[in-house]
Amino acid sequence: MDRILAILSLFIISLRSFAQSPLKIGDDVPDLMITNIINYKTPQVKLHDFKDKLLIIDFGFTGCSGCIQNLPEMMTLQKKYNHQFQFFWTTYEAVPPVLKLFNKNELLKGLSVPTITSDTQLKKLFPHEVDPHEVWIRNNKVIAITAAEMVNDDNVSKIVQQKMLPNWSSKDEIALNVREKSLLEFSSNTVPLNTLKYYSCVVGALPGTANVQMGFQKDSLSKTIRLFFLRASILDLYSFALPMQDGEAPGKRFILEVKDKSILDYKYHTGTAGLDATTAYRSEWFRKYAHSYEATAPLSTTKEQMQEKMRQDLNYYFNLNGRRNKRTVKTWGITLLNGDSSQVLHNPINDGHSKEKRYAGIAVTSIANEFNLGANYETAIYVDESGFTGRTNLDVSNLDVNDYKAVKSLLNKYGLNLVPGERTFSFIVISEPDYKAPK
Repeated sequence: MDRILAILSLFIISLRSFAQSPLKIGDDVPDLMITNIINYKTPQVKLHDFKDKLLIIDFGFTGCSGCIQNLPEMMTLQKKYNHQFQFFWTTYEAVPPVLKLFNKNELLKGLSVPTITSDTQLKKLFPHEVDPHEVWIRNNKVIAITAAEMVNDDNVSKIVQQKMLPNWSSKDEIALNVREKSLLEFSSNTVPLNTLKYYSCVVGALPGTANVQMGFQKDSLSKTIRLFFLRASILDLYSFALPMQDGEAPGKRFILEVKDKSILDYKYHTGTAGLDATTAYRSEWFRKYAHSYEATAPLSTTKEQMQEKMRQDLNYYFNLNGRRNKRTVKTWGITLLNGDSSQVLHNPINDGHSKEKRYAGIAVTSIANEFNLGANYETAIYVDESGFTGRTNLDVSNLDVNDYKAVKSLLNKYGLNLVPGERTFSFIVISEPDYKAPK
């Protein structure tokens, strides 16, 4: 009897130990029984059933648009590598809301997404704060924990066909409470927040900062105000230091007079020789090039004064000259075709959640803003000169907004036109010392 009790005690201790041990890269995966599965050949599986396949646990939920947008790509990979690959969308939600999403979302119609519902076990094994969250398992071992962007044809192919093991850093998670600790304390673990008086600092990307965090914090006891901005690109930091004001170009805030834009913001990484292949992924770029800023000042300091101090600090720390400046630039005015508003089309289009760029019920001003977000900074700026206060529908699938002939041709179909001109706007200009514009 004593022997039986001892064995039971060891068993209970083992269960408790397992329940409290999240897995990391390199760990063995227990042979859990997973239930409540829909859109799969069986309603339950064991994790070791997929020993010979690449298994990806894709955590998400029905209210996460980023999670949903990834599912068609996941299904494409599932179909292509069917005998070597298996993924499960995994959510804490029960079957009814999941089926409602699958039935109503245009992006998911016709797809039979294998889904683990009402999950609690896997979330305990792989705790995280930010979805989507991807866990890669092969030969019953955790081989990677990544953001969704890493799940693509190239990476899956390398693992299932070339038998390569990834050498990626684990996905960043929110682990820092910046309201309780200073950046200096996080960086060195030696400077508690309540001992600091007035200071400013810039640090690189910190582990545990998966999302941008920012804010102002007043402390009546220490009589200080604190500004913090975590895990941001250099352009994001300057955007915060130089807030929007009247007279800015729509959707265009910056003029960059620097040799290498790739380290200023992720959107400039494409095709840049200075970046290696891994930094083509947003998560890896931020891990390498993101910065965090923090400053404290007397409690009487205004928000505007703190932001001006931040601007000066950024200029000093990064050896840049960031300032607000007026520039006259070339524009493309979006006008009414033949001055006739009756020609502006209002025909409904399928806005759904498709990957095609389609705008339903959009104002012309918003069209200009959207075009500017995708246009090169060196080219002309789109502005609304139509005077049209109504709304239109616009299908801009496969449109290159830097191809003005193509843009004009498209707008003409919707009763709009494109006219060249010039305007003076207020910009945030960021310059390097001795910068010379390319000829």
